[in-house]
Amino acid sequence: MRVTVAEFEDSAVTFSAQNLPESAVFTSGGELLYRADSADIGRREVTFSAVFGGESASLKVQFLVLAGGGITVGPNPFSDSLTIFLGPNSGNLEEISIHLASGEKVWESSADNNISQSATVTWYGTNSRGGKIAPGVYFIVVRTDRVTQKFKVFMM
Repeated sequence: MRVTVAEFEDSAVTFSAQNLPESAVFTSGGELLYRADSADIGRREVTFSAVFGGESASLKVQFLVLAGGGITVGPNPFSDSLTIFLGPNSGNLEEISIHLASGEKVWESSADNNISQSATVTWYGTNSRGGKIAPGVYFIVVRTDRVTQKFKVFMM
């Protein structure tokens, strides 16, 4: 993203951002550098603001942080929802299941014909009956036509 201020050439411009990840930094040249880690996986909204010549402007930017080309889940830990990301190398989704540490299945989703590679599926922390689950450790099993992967997640 590049911001240009043309009408206020003699004015200093001050940029700021809200809700940036801790690892994001502005360089002295005004570029934003950001290297995501596994804690950043998921959807994020950042608000960029500029103050110039007695005026101000803001822009909300929503972005999605993914890992590589395979299957990723995040954020971890989570409180309201968890997103399962199917990267371009993951294959077509067949099934997602969520289990308690004891192995009991609390939720599952079988693929329909609309979920394929490079898709996202969001789980809202509910059981198969729609009731909210308790905080704790859960295991996610994602099965595609290419691979089966298991993830350990924490609900706060």
